[in-house]
Amino acid sequence: MPRNFDFIRSLNDDFFLTVRRAHLINLYELLVTSLSNRNYCRANRVVEILLQCPEVDVTHVWRAAIDVLIHLGNAEKMCIEFFNQMLLHTRCKEEVLLELISFQLHSGKPRDALETLETYLTQTPYKDNPLIFGYTGMLAFALWEQTNVIINGPNATIDQESEDVNEKPVVHDLDLCIEQRARYYELSISSLRISLEMDKSNDMFLIFYTQLLLADDMVDETLDIVRSFCNQNPHIVVGYRLLFNILYKHRNKDSEWVQAGKLYHRMDPFSPPEAVLNPLINYYENLIVNQTSIMDKRQLAEVHYNILELLFQRIENGDNEFEYVKDAIIHFTWLEFFDPQRELIDILLENRAWLRTFFWFPNNKTITCWQYMHYYRMLAVFCGHKSLRKQLANKFNKLKYYILTGEGGEGLRGHLTDFRLKKLSELRENVENIFKYRLNKVVIPEPTSDQLDINSENEDSQSDDVEYISLESDQSDQLDINSENEDSQSDDVEYISLESDQSDQLDVGSENEDAQSDIVSLEDDLYDET
Repeated sequence: MPRNFDFIRSLNDDFFLTVRRAHLINLYELLVTSLSNRNYCRANRVVEILLQCPEVDVTHVWRAAIDVLIHLGNAEKMCIEFFNQMLLHTRCKEEVLLELISFQLHSGKPRDALETLETYLTQTPYKDNPLIFGYTGMLAFALWEQTNVIINGPNATIDQESEDVNEKPVVHDLDLCIEQRARYYELSISSLRISLEMDKSNDMFLIFYTQLLLADDMVDETLDIVRSFCNQNPHIVVGYRLLFNILYKHRNKDSEWVQAGKLYHRMDPFSPPEAVLNPLINYYENLIVNQTSIMDKRQLAEVHYNILELLFQRIENGDNEFEYVKDAIIHFTWLEFFDPQRELIDILLENRAWLRTFFWFPNNKTITCWQYMHYYRMLAVFCGHKSLRKQLANKFNKLKYYILTGEGGEGLRGHLTDFRLKKLSELRENVENIFKYRLNKVVIPEPTSDQLDINSENEDSQSDDVEYISLESDQSDQLDINSENEDSQSDDVEYISLESDQSDQLDVGSENEDAQSDIVSLEDDLYDET
């Protein structure tokens, strides 16, 4: 028990320097010492002396008195009597009542606590306190759940025996339990409603209130209440979490839950992934895989943009899950492919200049693995880090090429196994379907003789040099989407071959049996220091 300076200030200033005042202060210090040493017998005697002094305000010592009574033998009846006296003779009646309720709950008597609250609920000043109404609703909610367990139990009978830890076995009549359940439900929902009307910012009571409404299948009313709470309290995350959970569970056929989930994740990027991130990622990936036949290039770019926005929120807020960085590299590659004008990319990186300007050097205090540092550096290259782009150009181009085409992966596949190769294959397969039916033009790299380059970089320009190739079946430079590499060991990755009649053009689909593969693994390149 800390030293209470309010107790010292409460003593009458007329005897400021008297000996009696000094004795009272010493008694209070002795009470604090006794409680800290758990000497409750001596503390009990000190409290008795202090309560008999007219100069002492009981408001400053009643909590210590309760602490002493609780630790003395056979103190339950004495504590209840003391609480009743405090409710009659103190100014802080509401605090004493809440302390009494807490004592009854710790004593294992929730029904007695609820009866106590109902007794004072309509009296002044308790009827104007939202906490008292809220705690009444929470207690009634707990008893409502308890009766639900009794009624819906696997061995429910007309008469059912239930044992409380601190009470003797009681035989419950099932009809009586059903009647009590209805009473507890009405009391809980009415008390919580009144509490929320008085205090519209208490999210704890809102959680219990929405559970009661949903138990009665009042989904629309629940959504209206939660939306109103979010509008009145835009900085409380609990409201957005409730809104997302309700929409995702009861209104998942509409896309409103997606917008609610994005807003919730933006406010709480540290939320458990299974709570909001994974459902949103799965939703967008299913759009890519299942609905590409009706989507155009712009819609696919927006899907990858939304996924990247979620991943960047995790990364920039310090989430240590490294798979987010790898997924961000994959989706950024596809976003560049579907957004050659970089409209969505500029929006994505508008407030993320730190990715392009940060000094990505090894720092064991933040990144413990050198391999992880290389992937962060690679992500910075994708986001436009100029100095790193010059250093990692070869690795950058090979990685982009492999993600988009699946080719050149003889040395990359082993290291990129955890890059979700199956998902990459599905993305490429659906892109091919779009090329057949939806797109007239695609962007492919201008090949060179010394490296596998997807988009040749111009160091003096921020935009990539691109070459547009129309998909016409009779032209010699047609992009053959359906061609497969006969010598490939993988069955789940399809390759895009580039046919050309020029002698100096890179033929991706052909093999040179006498020459060794000049593709080096990304893993070796990542550890190769320049």
